[in-house]
Amino acid sequence: MSKHYTGKYFILGLLSVMLAGPVHGQHTETNRQRHKNKSEKPVNGSVLNQTMTHKEPVLGVKMPTQPARKKFQFGHASDSFCFQAIAGANMTPDNLKGVFSPVIVAQPFVRISNRYSIGVHADIMIHNYSSNISHCVREMYLDTDIDTEIGHFGARLGRIPIFDETKRGCSKYMPVCDYLLNSIYLERANYFPRAGIMYYDNNTTMIILGYAEYSNGFGFSGNGNVIMEVRQKMDDDFQIGGMVAMGQDKSWGNVYLTHLVTARDAVLFDVLDIGNSATYCIQYSHIFGHDIAAISLNGILQSDDGVCGANVGYYHIPSGTYIATGATYHNPMNSLNPDGTPNDDYDKWMPFVEIGIKKNITSRNSR
Repeated sequence: MSKHYTGKYFILGLLSVMLAGPVHGQHTETNRQRHKNKSEKPVNGSVLNQTMTHKEPVLGVKMPTQPARKKFQFGHASDSFCFQAIAGANMTPDNLKGVFSPVIVAQPFVRISNRYSIGVHADIMIHNYSSNISHCVREMYLDTDIDTEIGHFGARLGRIPIFDETKRGCSKYMPVCDYLLNSIYLERANYFPRAGIMYYDNNTTMIILGYAEYSNGFGFSGNGNVIMEVRQKMDDDFQIGGMVAMGQDKSWGNVYLTHLVTARDAVLFDVLDIGNSATYCIQYSHIFGHDIAAISLNGILQSDDGVCGANVGYYHIPSGTYIATGATYHNPMNSLNPDGTPNDDYDKWMPFVEIGIKKNITSRNSR
């Protein structure tokens, strides 16, 4: 074959290769690159990205509006009212007495901008503890509260329980006779008929400062007591608190300790009226199962030949029923016989058995 034909075929072969495109290996790499480009995420700001992430509204689609927060919120009935059914049959060797003490609690309030609260608190009890049926206004005061980033600041004015141990859970596992003894006779809560206090509470520390008088009526006479109280949580299981009332004639104080030994065992110890006729109160309670029942031990010892007593009780928590047995000495409930004559056994230890119920008919949530 001549050189002319050889050069001609070489040129035609080179042109055919160029027109056919890349070789097989190059073609495979191109397909991978195309697949990679298809799987890439959309660029931020693209319509597809906005639709999938909902970071920005899509044009033409109306987003739902958030409901406006109410500036004024009023407490519902379940938050503001409570009725407690408290009654028992106390049996001693020579007497059987039905003791009852229904309690009505009213706490209407209004919350402003979810930070400020203004309300009225009233706690009224009817009882026949040591006499005929009578009523007792235990609490009635105005209450204001401000919620801040560092805690709650508030003020109260009226009949205020400054140091109310009957509401720290101890009265929940206590027979009615003990409950009324602590609340009415021993005044365990230190109810001041006229008082004005300011407080700070951050759920760990609570500080109370105020002024109180024991006389009834309106206004202040000036012959009262300066009150200071501090409560401190050492941790979730241990708390300590103390109150001192300083007056021109006398001064006294209270202290308390609470300790959750385990998740089901709790101990409470109080010393009341230190500086006068001191009273020592102790309670131990153990809860069974999933809050099904509890067993509780209660003891009271008052100096100067005062009230003494101890009891043990079994409490069915869901129904509020209980049975307790123990003995008391110088219990005001036993000072008189059923016919109104003095009880000759008042100066002796008197055993008793009590069956009763203590239950909230309507629940009230703390604000």
